[in-house]
Amino acid sequence: MGHRTSALLTALVLACTTPAPSVDTIPNATPSAAAVSPTPTADPCPVASLPDRATAAPVLAGPPATGEVAGTLLFEDAGRFTVFSGGSLTEITPPFPPREGLTRLSPDGQELRGLLWDEGGQATYLWRYGRASRATSLVTLPIPRLPTHAAFAWSPDVTRFAYVHDFDAAETEIVIGSLDGIIDRLRVPGERLVASAWRGGNTYTFVTAAGTFGLPKPDATLWSSRPGDARESLGRISLGSTGMQWARGGDALAYVGLDDQGETALRIRMAGVDTIALRTADLLRAPLGCRIAGRELRFSSVEWSPGGASVVVRGQGPGQSLYFAAWLRSSGEPGFFLVPPSCYTFSAEWATSSRLLVPMWGPECGTDDKTNRVAVVDAESAQVLAELPIARKARVTPSPDGRWFATQDDAVLHIVAPSSQLDPGGTERFSIARRGFVQWCCPR
Repeated sequence: MGHRTSALLTALVLACTTPAPSVDTIPNATPSAAAVSPTPTADPCPVASLPDRATAAPVLAGPPATGEVAGTLLFEDAGRFTVFSGGSLTEITPPFPPREGLTRLSPDGQELRGLLWDEGGQATYLWRYGRASRATSLVTLPIPRLPTHAAFAWSPDVTRFAYVHDFDAAETEIVIGSLDGIIDRLRVPGERLVASAWRGGNTYTFVTAAGTFGLPKPDATLWSSRPGDARESLGRISLGSTGMQWARGGDALAYVGLDDQGETALRIRMAGVDTIALRTADLLRAPLGCRIAGRELRFSSVEWSPGGASVVVRGQGPGQSLYFAAWLRSSGEPGFFLVPPSCYTFSAEWATSSRLLVPMWGPECGTDDKTNRVAVVDAESAQVLAELPIARKARVTPSPDGRWFATQDDAVLHIVAPSSQLDPGGTERFSIARRGFVQWCCPR
């Protein structure tokens, strides 16, 4: 991981020094008659994007999913769980109602782990259910009932969890729990939680700052908490948004910070050394910048690619019609996808180390008011490979092997293998007639 990231940062230095396009490369709004030609000319400002008018057909259901769809899928609906694996569905009913969205599969897919609430006993339990043995374990947690919208996150290995009960408190209290029911409470005197991210298997890192809850925070502190250890300061940090994520190996932190001008920037922190990997100004200077010249951009969230060789950052310009995804390429220039004006997005997902999925939403973003769309983008060439339909405001979840993605409508989970052409007709797809999709993980 370390040498790949170093090579990546070297490439980024080249990107940051890419010269601004000359005046000759910027199209004239009123070309002279001599310049008119029936022969199509190359786009002087090539940007990966899609037409403003959707071409994707309405969402189509496929045949029932089979074992060809690798991995294990978890659903939660009306207080019950369904697990799909190897082409079969298994229903599971917990002993008490689950807290919505707080149950996950273990990394091997063999155990469900979640929080349940016993209304009669007024108790919160950590519940574990073995799929093969059907054995149930309940551990009482010495915590109050979680609010419906509590900020809750499992660690990547699903052995610890963290949540914040009250963001309005003058000092944020972070509750860290484990599978054995042990609860730790973390506070930083006089400061509030601003952002957090799990590191590696089960190390929790978080950022605090003084003052009201709001961004940017040019002077904040990054902390680390491991099982059995007191919190440890990892140094000062500046934040431009709450977007931050550790690479899978836990040795590099990508986050939306600030540059020396106070603008948001993609920063990468390794071994205590903090480097600016991409600035919003780099996008304006690159050849693609002539489409967005003069606009004020800001970054919002980040995600590492599966192999840790690249990072995608999502962002937005002023108003409601300038959304984009930018990422790091081996060529030294950033990849860039510009969302068409009829759509918006707050997400871009790595399907594989070389392919991105950008779901796009909005009442006019699809072919009808029930349909939106997703762009499938080749990360290295920054070319759009396919435009496919998804349900209105549907999120997109890649499969563990990167071949498929899942998207939920009201009553059906659609599983799609994107074609390599801008032709949804040849796309391979399956369906699972279930609501409440939660997670896709794990080898079978």
